[in-house]
Amino acid sequence: MRIVQFADWGCAAGLVGAAVVAFGVSRLGTGPAFNEPSGNAAGGFVLITAIVLAVVLLTLSFRHAIVSRALRKLRAGKYADPHE
Repeated sequence: MRIVQFADWGCAAGLVGAAVVAFGVSRLGTGPAFNEPSGNAAGGFVLITAIVLAVVLLTLSFRHAIVSRALRKLRAGKYADPHE
């Protein structure tokens, strides 16, 4: 169970880190890419939705890889949980 919790916390930290970076870039950004509207609100919505979906799918794939690797080690007897 701790393996899954570790993967969940790691992925949550990654998502928070990505959100902090995105927030910082949006606050520090200057120029036409950040301040001037393009008039294509629907395209912007689709782009933002696609980026969010890609980040979530990437995070879930990392979580799956972490959990499956840890479970393989556990089944092979190579994993010792120091918290138990």
